[in-house]
Amino acid sequence: MTTTITAMTTQKVQLSKLFPVLLSFVVMGFVDIIGVATGYIKQDFELTNFAAQFLPMMVLLWFFVLSVPAGVLQDKVGKRNMLNAGMVIQAIGLGLSFLHYSFGMMFASFLLLGIGNTLIQVSTNPLLQDVSPGDKL
Repeated sequence: MTTTITAMTTQKVQLSKLFPVLLSFVVMGFVDIIGVATGYIKQDFELTNFAAQFLPMMVLLWFFVLSVPAGVLQDKVGKRNMLNAGMVIQAIGLGLSFLHYSFGMMFASFLLLGIGNTLIQVSTNPLLQDVSPGDKL
């Protein structure tokens, strides 16, 4: 049994489909850890400002590099598969820092966070459009 919300129109929003999509927007917020973590990493590894700013740049670089190719790939593999891949990549990126705390590992972790978050953003916005009525967007 699925719970539905009836809008003013005859279209229905299925919460069982909408909730996971909205939850993925929360997961996209995990990338905000970069701002806080960069200060600690800079201090722990005694980095210069220039070196420390490579970490947030790794995240933003992947938004620039992968957004269009990820959209093309999404057309082939599907929005849900792309979202799942992004979640897995982002989870691996978050987990890497627990394996070994070094600048190289943090660099790799932030790189994967950027890639995963890009895949999530590319797939989540179209999925939201699919699960909600057009007049509610």
